[in-house]
Amino acid sequence: MENENNGKRQPCFMRKDIYDEIRRLTELNGSSIYNYTNDLLAASIQMEKNGVDIKNEISTFILLSKLMNNYKGFMILVPFDSLRDSQMSLEKWKELGKSLMSYVSQLMNNVEVSFLSILRFFLSFIGDVNVDYNGKYIESFSPYFQGRIIDFIKSLIDGMLEVSNLKADVSATTGMIRVKLISKNEK
Repeated sequence: MENENNGKRQPCFMRKDIYDEIRRLTELNGSSIYNYTNDLLAASIQMEKNGVDIKNEISTFILLSKLMNNYKGFMILVPFDSLRDSQMSLEKWKELGKSLMSYVSQLMNNVEVSFLSILRFFLSFIGDVNVDYNGKYIESFSPYFQGRIIDFIKSLIDGMLEVSNLKADVSATTGMIRVKLISKNEK
């Protein structure tokens, strides 16, 4: 049997648990396993071709999708200069961290992944971000990390930690921010 592109089908093997989940999802949306799998793979390939590392970005993608679909009016994007020159108090940044963490933890099952995803989202607008979800670690580098910007980010992190009941080792110096979540066993 040939597909829409007049190419022949190719065999593809997957784990049984993945196949069972695909079957369940196709029954819900009325699609065929063949079409659904091809749509998913085509979308994934397109994202990868456009520089999105799906394996490392999935938590951020879930976070952004849920925020955009479920909560309007929570934040806006503004030019960076407005942040640098902001008269917003550190307490407002802490409240923003609390609000975001409270909201996102209702959408995602893992509070640590929620924390790292939110922080990654914010830091990615300002600097280069490296995150290790398994190691519960995030670091970001930027020449903009100085003065009040560092204070704002630390207040945001404090609010997020307070609401989530997480503990972290936070290191913020000129040009760099590192956050390592501390498991309850490490105290």
